[in-house]
Amino acid sequence: MRSMKALIFAIAFLLLVSAVPAQGSERQALTPKEAMATITAEDLKKTLQYLASDKMKGRDTGSQELREAGAWIVERLSRTALQPLFDTSWTQGEPATDMTRTKVQWDAMSVSDKPIRGKFLTGGPCNFDVSSAYVVCWKGSWARNDRERTAFVNGKVVVILPDGDSLDDRQLMILDRRRQQLAEEGAKAVVIPEIGEVGKIKPSGGIPMILLPKRLESFFPKETGPLGDLCLYVQAVATAPVSHNVDAILKGSDPDLSKEIVVFSAHLDHIGIAARAVLGDDINNGADDNASGSAAILAIAEAMSRVQPAPKRSVIFLWFYGEERGMLGSRYYVKNPGRPLAHHRAVFNIEMVGRPDDIGKEEAWVTGWNVSDFGAILEETGKPAGIRFYEHPQRSAMLFGASDNISFATAGIPAHSISAGSLHKDYHKVTDQVEHIQFGNMARVTQGLFLAGWTMADGGKLPTFAEGSRYAAAAANLQRK
Repeated sequence: MRSMKALIFAIAFLLLVSAVPAQGSERQALTPKEAMATITAEDLKKTLQYLASDKMKGRDTGSQELREAGAWIVERLSRTALQPLFDTSWTQGEPATDMTRTKVQWDAMSVSDKPIRGKFLTGGPCNFDVSSAYVVCWKGSWARNDRERTAFVNGKVVVILPDGDSLDDRQLMILDRRRQQLAEEGAKAVVIPEIGEVGKIKPSGGIPMILLPKRLESFFPKETGPLGDLCLYVQAVATAPVSHNVDAILKGSDPDLSKEIVVFSAHLDHIGIAARAVLGDDINNGADDNASGSAAILAIAEAMSRVQPAPKRSVIFLWFYGEERGMLGSRYYVKNPGRPLAHHRAVFNIEMVGRPDDIGKEEAWVTGWNVSDFGAILEETGKPAGIRFYEHPQRSAMLFGASDNISFATAGIPAHSISAGSLHKDYHKVTDQVEHIQFGNMARVTQGLFLAGWTMADGGKLPTFAEGSRYAAAAANLQRK
């Protein structure tokens, strides 16, 4: 009798243990179609209500709020079957520069026998030599992918001039865009002449923008070239990382294909507190830009983690800091990847998918349509989900280099941004708020992205660059390394 009771107890204990879910696999395994259906408007709304809340204060790079947003995503990821990309760490960051303690000085012996104290218009990482920096002026073309400019500004501190004699908000926005271009091309800092009330205006993000004092007006450049008699000295103070990328990996199930990687990325940062309040509101919530993209890839990550077996190729999910400051997080990742860069086969960079203000519902456009066949692949794989991926007649070409995908593309990895709207009237304004997001459409677009990404990761066709392009040459060089 005792042995019978012991046997019954043992069986009952085994049944009880088997009913307790293992960590990271609490929910039932799903098929890809079932997993896609778990991406809902309700869940996306809950995510955005947190990421784009006033509590997050616009998620500026370097802010405590951006770190809190990253930690919140890590907590969500830790409840899935995903794993940290960097051993046991879900985050990755680089030392920043403490701009409050960094000193700027200009040395121009023909004007003064002592260095002239300078100042930053806005912050960013100081990546140039502490002792001195080579200062040049660029007055040529500002077209994207200008090879002459890229070769000229790489590694330099670059003086750029406004188009007029004053700096209003429009001029400052233009200079800020040019600063981002220069950051992508390897410039170390941007210098603008101190004109009018510019010192009172703080643009959003970027590599450092430094003022050239009016006392040095004789050095204001007249043409492209070096400013040979003017030297910039910076005493930069580095600190521990103040911003982090968030990262996770879903390891592939195929012994051979699992080393190949498909990436989903989005930037988590936005532009923080506005310089001027609008109707008492000074928080740039960034609901569409880019809490929507961050929420979309979190939903895709959670859904993919529930499918058994996992896709044949591995999938990496990345939430970047510093996109608004010159793609800082993505550039850092490309230099310090979680897996060999040559194994990265494609990047879905999700950028603003919450507001189809001026495009059709259940549509999303892909940047750089002719750069590779990435868009054509999505066009086919998105059809079963009812999503039309297409080439936008203006934005697809114009914005290929305007988001984190460009960090990967220039390294030789087919990488494109996908958007379901973008450049609406609330872009980079305090009015980019959750109530304007169309969550039903956002959920359908995110489901289409899930299906396209799953198809590619599960052994589907991989994109390749158009022959003869500089990106194709970079890809060939990457595979030779």
